[in-house]
Amino acid sequence: MRNVSEVDFAYRILQEKGQPMYFRELITSALESKGRRIYSLAHAIAEVHTQINMDSRFVHMGKGMWGLLEWSPQY
Repeated sequence: MRNVSEVDFAYRILQEKGQPMYFRELITSALESKGRRIYSLAHAIAEVHTQINMDSRFVHMGKGMWGLLEWSPQY
């Protein structure tokens, strides 16, 4: 699982949960799943949050909540 990124873990976590999650809870869960050694939690959260923000699979739902684009109605 070393090749799987924290963002991919976050995606899987949201898929399994089936509902939006607060960014800090989502990212912390993804970091724990990855098992990567973390020297600065704040830096790791900022790094993964930036990656999620740039990943088109995720949608910001407001107030720090993130969900998946696939949950949004397609027009």
